[in-house]
Amino acid sequence: MQRSGAHTAHSLAAGLIFEIARSAGIEVPDRGAKRPIRCPIHGDKHASAFLSEKHIFYCSVCTPDGGWSAKQFAAAVGVAWPGVEATAVPMRRADPIEPAPAFSAQDARLVWSLALARARNDQYAGVDSAVYSYLAQRGILESWELGAFGVLAEGMTVPDSIGWWPRASYRLVAPLYDQRGELVSVQARAITRREPKTLFPKGSRVNGASFASKRALGLLASGLSEHDIVVLGEGLTDFLALVAATPIPVLCAPGTGFVTSSIGPWVHGRTLLLALDNDDAGDAALGPAAEAAYTAGAKRVVKVRWPRGCKDACDVVARHELVGLEAFLSGHMEGCRG
Repeated sequence: MQRSGAHTAHSLAAGLIFEIARSAGIEVPDRGAKRPIRCPIHGDKHASAFLSEKHIFYCSVCTPDGGWSAKQFAAAVGVAWPGVEATAVPMRRADPIEPAPAFSAQDARLVWSLALARARNDQYAGVDSAVYSYLAQRGILESWELGAFGVLAEGMTVPDSIGWWPRASYRLVAPLYDQRGELVSVQARAITRREPKTLFPKGSRVNGASFASKRALGLLASGLSEHDIVVLGEGLTDFLALVAATPIPVLCAPGTGFVTSSIGPWVHGRTLLLALDNDDAGDAALGPAAEAAYTAGAKRVVKVRWPRGCKDACDVVARHELVGLEAFLSGHMEGCRG
């Protein structure tokens, strides 16, 4: 029996999911039952995802086990739901496919322990020089000293679902934590030009999860911190840059679409410094993120305004080196306290 006031996907206004996408700054073709788009979740540069007139969002990377409903998609891209309920509709496939095995929190802990141990073992420094060269070229190698990333390599005893990652150059990896500070998944970043740039394990659940510095991890676990300001950014490499540039707690959503869901009780009574990308997707996420932060009890929400010509924290490092990012963030924090 359908509850009063509930709507199936078929009862939603025609074209609603397309309008949601456009409201988030996503380019959507004008015609077609299935319209290809650039995935706003993992930030690809090519149209590898699609929206269906049946109000389904599908991406082979982000939703490998089925599509998202229009409401789920709206939440992911930070667009306010227009006030009707949507029911998730499973993807229909022409040929039955065995679902990918779920990537569990236990799998994530195993992968992270192996990857971090390899990054901390000097005997692999030469073999893994490509990873460190990539980080050095980006100006964020100092994050190594903080144990902020791990290194994947062929031959590691990891779940089969990610065993191919190192061969495809997805070798840089960092852990994702839930609102309680529990490790629930990982994300890998390619160290060569590839699309998509980042990957989640198929079957893992990352909504609401974030990268977290050691101080931020303590905040997630206990709700306590000596710092009254917390930085929230987006993306793995920005996480490494921010962690290396500031001593205050740093959290980063694994993509723009996850920014709002990554905000939780940890923000209560604190100033939130939103260090999102200076682009359409980042701008679209600002309002919903601020609303979520104030709802969770934030004292104040401040947007980071990157220097001219810089899109994000990594751009600041590229133009002004890590010391420039340090000075820039320090100035913002002084402004927050002033």
